[in-house]
Amino acid sequence: MAITTEINETNFDKVVQQTTASATPDDNIFNGAGNIFYIQAKNSNATAAFLKLYDSTGPTVGTTAPDIQIFCIGNVTQNIICRTGISFATGISMCGVQEDGTEGTSNAADTLQVTIIGA
Repeated sequence: MAITTEINETNFDKVVQQTTASATPDDNIFNGAGNIFYIQAKNSNATAAFLKLYDSTGPTVGTTAPDIQIFCIGNVTQNIICRTGISFATGISMCGVQEDGTEGTSNAADTLQVTIIGA
């Protein structure tokens, strides 16, 4: 699992890329509160997955209810544009699992790649 955070000098000053989103959450990816304007979820596996986003700096996957869930169809790249932004007041954390809802804790296939752009 590799996560990269870049800070840019544009209106969208944060770019986060996760090459293998899993049930182990990537905590506080913007280092605090932020707004998401673009999400790309690339599922290169035939098995569907769920990308879960939390307004939290340290959620417990399987216990903490996600604020947003994105169904990632197998063998599909999804691009989601959030024109006015999705606001996270505390922090932004994410994970990739096989099940929807709060209880899901099984790792998504190792091929769920996520890019998030925000400010």
